[in-house]
Amino acid sequence: PSDLFKQVKQTYGDHPGFNRDYADCRDLNALARLQKWLETGIERRAKICCDWLAQSDWDLLLTVFGETHTAGHYHWHMSQAHPIYKAGQSEAPDTLLTIFEAIDAAIAKILAQAPEQSNVLVFSAHGMGANVMDIPSMLFLPELLFRWNYPGEYGLARGNAKKRPGAPKLRFKKRGWIGEVWDLKHEKNPLRAWLRQYLPTDLHNRLEKVLGPTRSARLVSPYEQKQQGDSLFWQPANWYRPYWPDMKAFALPSYSEGYVRINLKGREPSGKVEPADYEAVCDELCDLLNNLTDGRTGKPMVDKIIRTRTASTLNDKGLPDADLIVIWQEESATDTADSQEFGRIGPVPFLRTGSHRAEGFLLAKGPSFEAGSALPTDMKALDLAPTILRLLDAPIPSYFEGKPLETLEKPTALAE
Repeated sequence: PSDLFKQVKQTYGDHPGFNRDYADCRDLNALARLQKWLETGIERRAKICCDWLAQSDWDLLLTVFGETHTAGHYHWHMSQAHPIYKAGQSEAPDTLLTIFEAIDAAIAKILAQAPEQSNVLVFSAHGMGANVMDIPSMLFLPELLFRWNYPGEYGLARGNAKKRPGAPKLRFKKRGWIGEVWDLKHEKNPLRAWLRQYLPTDLHNRLEKVLGPTRSARLVSPYEQKQQGDSLFWQPANWYRPYWPDMKAFALPSYSEGYVRINLKGREPSGKVEPADYEAVCDELCDLLNNLTDGRTGKPMVDKIIRTRTASTLNDKGLPDADLIVIWQEESATDTADSQEFGRIGPVPFLRTGSHRAEGFLLAKGPSFEAGSALPTDMKALDLAPTILRLLDAPIPSYFEGKPLETLEKPTALAE
């Protein structure tokens, strides 16, 4: 019904975390506030589901506890191993566990209200782990490509590979992560570098106008981009935008895999790379990226690189914007990267402490499933929808890519 959502809000209230489900991962007070909002949302959703189940008979009830997603991004380090584990406060509670326990309790309430012979599926289409994507894609990759295009120049976070990286930052001097990262902009003038790091942001921005143009990298300030209405002002990769027309390759803004765009003649307005040189440039970039290592462990930063085009498909508009997709290692999070060719990037402050993983899970219980059995090892998230439709004895559209569990004809799914 068109007015149902309005009724839900009037009866149960808004989700307190709607459009503000984030926090500084170093600020335990901010994390506690976010935790409270998430737990309130969990409780309200359970109440809604229980009330609806009591009001009528259902063929299918589907609900989503999105709080797992937010908690995984911002509370990961409060439970699992991470360089800024519990923001340096080892006695702090395991808030990630507490939030997940609240969801478990909410599911129990919903199941208690559901008919006894219901088929129940609890699933997550993907998983979470330590954040190995944000910093590499948002900062390491664009800075590495900047240095590759302009040897001897630095944009952000010039480090000293001869020294052991210091401890990760647990406190911010400026207003949040954006301010801290912008403070890492390389300055050839030591006075300007000092002013950038130690003056209040507003005062420094006004003083910059008085001091005039800098001889250092012409990165665009995130504050200037925000004033201009650029929705990607928070993305360090976007700060390099003035250089893109003159670069042979640059990083597209991303916070998952890394995306590299070749500035190809005939495709880009200011193309620099001849089509005949495309494969050679991709080869050079792959070598550069495969040589990138974690500045703390020395291990490779890149797991694999996907080439989306060949010389014969350069102008295929159906392909992704990125020519190279960089899949980062998933073993550990880091704030420092070392390039054999162009030196150290970092240390830089961590952003979110948790990030996505490809693997999810499915738990199933009910008359269509045999207790103690297991799912096929090749099951994919795309198989969930057709499986649910088969449970409902409903037609499965021919355009679905996924397939229902064959075992549903002879019930053999997951354990209780």
